[in-house]
Amino acid sequence: MTRSAIVVWLLAVSYMNSRAAEQIQNMSVFTGENVILPCPCSEDTKNLVWQIGEEIVVNHCCKEKDPLHESYVNRTQVFLSFSKGNCSLLLRDVSNNDQRIFTCYVLDQEKRLKHMHKVRLIVEVAKESNRSTINDLSTTTESHDEPHRGFSVGVLFSLVMILVILAGLIVVLLIRKHQQRRPRMEVKQDPQAKLPIMDHTPV
Repeated sequence: MTRSAIVVWLLAVSYMNSRAAEQIQNMSVFTGENVILPCPCSEDTKNLVWQIGEEIVVNHCCKEKDPLHESYVNRTQVFLSFSKGNCSLLLRDVSNNDQRIFTCYVLDQEKRLKHMHKVRLIVEVAKESNRSTINDLSTTTESHDEPHRGFSVGVLFSLVMILVILAGLIVVLLIRKHQQRRPRMEVKQDPQAKLPIMDHTPV
């Protein structure tokens, strides 16, 4: 069975089968993140196909493997093989190109459509990814590291100069005070002996 045949067959059966209920579920995700697209199914489900329009994303149904959508090679994973009743699709590293409608076709053992489920993926651009946040922090740290160091050195130098000036002023004041306490010698003239007399008068 060719790829176009299986797509046409699935679409035709989906429209003709009265039991197929079409539901569209909206999901939002940021670029670069992983997302799980839900698809309800019973535990006995063994055949599953995920598509975008006519493009096959995952073929867990037919032995003949039709070519998958090249944008989703190595980016998708289904859990049906090891988790019964889990028809969800894991999509890795979401980009703006993934903003589409994904359709999950659940088939019975005779490859007849049991039901389908549609998910509209809404992709939003992340305001700040972890990587850009780390880069911004690194750039900010590097750009402000040198000014902070210069500021610290300048403040330290100013404090040292202020302490030196204060110490000098204190020394000058102590010297002046010490000089003021020293006694001054006054010379008095004795009118009788006509000899000078040294009078030590404390200040």
